[in-house]
Amino acid sequence: MFGLEGQKGKKGKPDMKAFTFDLEEKLKSPKAMDDLKQKVHEHLHELKRQLQEGLEGEAFEEVGYLIYGYVALLKVMGRIPTKGKK
Repeated sequence: MFGLEGQKGKKGKPDMKAFTFDLEEKLKSPKAMDDLKQKVHEHLHELKRQLQEGLEGEAFEEVGYLIYGYVALLKVMGRIPTKGKK
C-alpha cells in the first residue's frame, strides 16, 4: 500500500530512509532540476504580478496558497542532491 511494499525494514515496517519520491528520482538530473526551477520561478512571477494588480476575497487567498506551495517546492528542490553538482 502507498508504494512502500518492497521497502521493508526492521519488524516489517517500511524503511523511510530508503524511500525516495518519484520527483526526487526525476530531479537527480541537473538539466531537469534547472528546467523545473525555471518553470516554478515563472509561475511565482506571474502569481506575484496578479497580486500586485489586485485580487479580492477568495482569489487572493488561493494565490497566496499557491505562492506558499511554490516556495516550499523550491526549498525541497534545494535539498535534493543532483549528479554533477556539489
